[in-house]
Amino acid sequence: KLFDPAALCIAEGESAWVLRADVVCLDYAGNVADAALLSLVGALQNLRLPATRLEERESSEGRRRRVAIDPAGKAKPLDLHTFLVPLSFALVDGIVVPDPTVEEEDVASSTFTVVRTSSGHVAGVYKAGGAAVEPEKLSKCVQLCKQRVAQLEPLFEACVARGEAR
Repeated sequence: KLFDPAALCIAEGESAWVLRADVVCLDYAGNVADAALLSLVGALQNLRLPATRLEERESSEGRRRRVAIDPAGKAKPLDLHTFLVPLSFALVDGIVVPDPTVEEEDVASSTFTVVRTSSGHVAGVYKAGGAAVEPEKLSKCVQLCKQRVAQLEPLFEACVARGEAR
């Protein structure tokens, strides 16, 4: 889990925060899935949930409770247990190309993305059709994604420490 869904609870059984994200691609040079997922994880690291309070109100339907933002309260960050690191690949003439450009994606017989967590687990593999990928090649891609985690984790941590992603 990226985070505990209970962290979004405002009043148990009554209300919870709903998170929505729109990722807009301004320029496409290939490998948009990786950029989109990394930007979403960065946004979640930067998220602050406002402090809230429950207010009792009378209405024509009787007494109702309503969630209100508490301006005097302190916003709290969403506690991420891990972060997700994707690495996309293209299969071009039987050769696996990591982090493909749009041109490489265009000539690929298959594209797929491996996602790992900062704790080292494989979170998923996404492949929408195309040619089959040999198990040995997929295993090598999973290992390459592990190296990507090792490259990006210190960068994410440095951004959080500087306050850029928090």
